[in-house]
Amino acid sequence: MMRVNKRDIVEVVFELPDGNIKIHPAIIISGENYYEAEEAFYAIMVSSKPYNAEYSVELTNEKVTTPFSKPSYAKCHLIQSFIASEIISKRGAVTLRAFDEIKGKILDSLFG
Repeated sequence: MMRVNKRDIVEVVFELPDGNIKIHPAIIISGENYYEAEEAFYAIMVSSKPYNAEYSVELTNEKVTTPFSKPSYAKCHLIQSFIASEIISKRGAVTLRAFDEIKGKILDSLFG
């Protein structure tokens, strides 16, 4: 089983709002306590599409430990739960500063 932490970027099979299912990078947003209680974690989708900018945070090279090959956006309104066996691969993490920005955008997106 792959060890993952809050802020990690992983690849998972993500169900899109239109019902399509695609492999996408995702940022783990839940912490260790949730994982220990449920053996699952929450993640938000990362996309190269700039749609719904009001719900997105651009992931520039300064915001990630491993840069993306094309412009990428954290989709702060697209949240799903996953279990560890659903992780296809791990590809770095977002910085602490970027994670704080993403948390704020999630709150604005969902409750604003």
